[in-house]
Amino acid sequence: MAYTEIPPMVVPVDTKIVVVTAENNTKDPASANNVALITGEASNGGLVTEIGYKAAGTTVASTLLIFLSEETGATFYLFDEIIIPAITSTVAVKSASGSVRYTDLILADGQKIKVGVAENTGGTNIHVYCKHGKY
Repeated sequence: MAYTEIPPMVVPVDTKIVVVTAENNTKDPASANNVALITGEASNGGLVTEIGYKAAGTTVASTLLIFLSEETGATFYLFDEIIIPAITSTVAVKSASGSVRYTDLILADGQKIKVGVAENTGGTNIHVYCKHGKY
């Protein structure tokens, strides 16, 4: 049998959504109140294809913080950021949204991703989604 470095996806891609409600202006993933767990691979690992957000109203300039853990899931490190622009959302002006796509973000058993927002977004909740599949 041939060796394959990346196993085939056996579970369809799943989209998980979390809501971030408070700022994390120190870019520290240790604060339980200011970050949300968006995915954690319990067994066999997984593949993340996209992380993005949609603001639920008016925002101030900020960034969506993406933290990646090491394999045991205990320690998190700042992995990526997505800019959140300042937008005054109205009926005629859409609220902020953005995403980043990954082609090779493979999570090992036990690895997790948490997300947070660097600056107070004016009281607006940020809805964050993660598209991923499990091996």
